[in-house]
Amino acid sequence: MSLTNIRSQIKIVLDSVSGIGSTYDYKKFSNQWESYKDLFVKNSRVNTWEVQRNAFEISTKGSQARQGKVKGSIHSMVIRGFYSFVDNPSSEKEIDTLIDSITDALMENQDLNGSVEIINVPITGTISFGFLGEVFCHIVEIDLNVQERTFL
Repeated sequence: MSLTNIRSQIKIVLDSVSGIGSTYDYKKFSNQWESYKDLFVKNSRVNTWEVQRNAFEISTKGSQARQGKVKGSIHSMVIRGFYSFVDNPSSEKEIDTLIDSITDALMENQDLNGSVEIINVPITGTISFGFLGEVFCHIVEIDLNVQERTFL
């Protein structure tokens, strides 16, 4: 399968999660304030998620099939989310629930609808705070390694 398909399948998994906001299968930017809200805001708050490849490892193995060599690829992906901070415990509880729902959905679909061999575990992540535009947000980075095998 292709990296494009892997990105699309991760986005499909994200879109299946209750409470998820806007999702993109690539790193999303906006240079125009007018379009900012349309891109990153859902239900009056920043709630946006994007998929990005941070690293990769490619290897081949002899002639394991009639077609020739087997190409093994491991894609190090990050799912990055921005979620508006609310100055009370509710946004922290909400983002924790959303993170758990996302990781559960990934664990339940470790072959990304048949597009990869497996999502390697563990799935790890970090949670911090920062700004998206002028909005103070919880920033989540969920790291996962996706392994695929194709024939050359």
